[in-house]
Amino acid sequence: MRGRSRRRITGKVTFKARNGGADEDALQLELDDNRQFSLNKTNTMALINLYGRSTANWVGKTITLYVDPNVMFSGRLVGGVRVRIQDVTLHEQNAADIAEAMPDSPVL
Repeated sequence: MRGRSRRRITGKVTFKARNGGADEDALQLELDDNRQFSLNKTNTMALINLYGRSTANWVGKTITLYVDPNVMFSGRLVGGVRVRIQDVTLHEQNAADIAEAMPDSPVL
């Protein structure tokens, strides 16, 4: 991924348990480009702060993914993908939700 990538959460948000224990469990998002994106704790908290704890409310919302070279893992600087929530204002999201809910052809 280069730069930023705006993506819409299109499918359900699922919980993926991993064999390594609770520290390795993750939520996965299904995105509009048919890819799965596993959320780490930081990205999960960003989405909870924006859209609430109910993951059902996340479907249809737009997020921006970007590369953050300062991501740490196991005490090492490894870089990683972050969710940016400042790019989409509540007004923009509401307008997008309304436009999506409108019928394709006008009602006369």
